[in-house]
Amino acid sequence: MKDIEKRRGSVRTTNKLSQKQRPQFHIRPHCYQSAWCLFLHPLYSVNNNVMSQTALKQVGPSVNATTAEINKHLPDDEVEELIDASLAARKNSYSPYSKFPVGAALLTNTGEVITGCNVENASYGLTVCAERTAVCRAVAEGHRKFRAIAITAEMGEKFVGPCGMCRQTLAEFGLDYEVYLSRPDKTYMKTTVGKLLPDSFNPEWVHFESQ
Repeated sequence: MKDIEKRRGSVRTTNKLSQKQRPQFHIRPHCYQSAWCLFLHPLYSVNNNVMSQTALKQVGPSVNATTAEINKHLPDDEVEELIDASLAARKNSYSPYSKFPVGAALLTNTGEVITGCNVENASYGLTVCAERTAVCRAVAEGHRKFRAIAITAEMGEKFVGPCGMCRQTLAEFGLDYEVYLSRPDKTYMKTTVGKLLPDSFNPEWVHFESQ
């Protein structure tokens, strides 16, 4: 609903969100300013800090998206909010060596969004990826079940998937939850953890006997 007030010959428009329009989960940005701007302005671009007409766009299987699927569980508005959260986290990437920022946003089964970015180190092997940053933060806050994760990076027309270590980390908490790989312009492909890591070594069939 929009209320228009005329004051001194000017027109001011204010937006009032109904209960149904309000976001159904909450963003917890990774060491960044408040993300309320993403809720109030769905088309806000965190890359440019200005209003942008960037539109969400899903792609199907292709040369650059071999594991992509069209069917998804999340509605478009929740997918966009999750991608927006990963874009916000990407802005905080500490990547002075590779110059390759990555952001991730993990949606828990209770509706919370936990974000992460890649954190590099002068000792390269100590670098932590965005996906593992998000997972570790979520686990530290008591979460064990997830609905989806959005990962945003830029490599031309390609969609950047998790590295092998991150795929194994994601698989520890399930194979069926959705993975949204996005470019900064919000063009994305949808897949699942299981498709990214088939025949995985995971807790569903690995049983360790207590000593």
